[in-house]
Amino acid sequence: MGIARKTDVSLDWLLAGTGPMRRRQAAEPSGAGLGRAETDGRLIGRLTEKIMTLYKEMGVAIALHQAAERAVEEHNRIVAEIDDPDERLIQIGEVVAALRLELRSRTAHAASGKHRA
Repeated sequence: MGIARKTDVSLDWLLAGTGPMRRRQAAEPSGAGLGRAETDGRLIGRLTEKIMTLYKEMGVAIALHQAAERAVEEHNRIVAEIDDPDERLIQIGEVVAALRLELRSRTAHAASGKHRA
């Protein structure tokens, strides 16, 4: 429940994938909030799953709320750039590849004992 409160994510959406993602959206009257990025629940779910899997494969710890926050950031970027929901899913591979490089870089810096400025 703390994850839902901190990120303003609806508990129904987080647990069951139903309803609006943000609690604020549920309270807004119809038509309010127009102009905001559309929420693609399937995309966020798959991004979260892939992020969690990648971290596990690389032996790096990540909390579910951190993976979900990263997934939402990537979701928002993808939705802003691509209209077709099916084409958005193709971007998941690119997100995972970029994240893999980021994690490798991070672990290489940690292993060398050097800290990034």
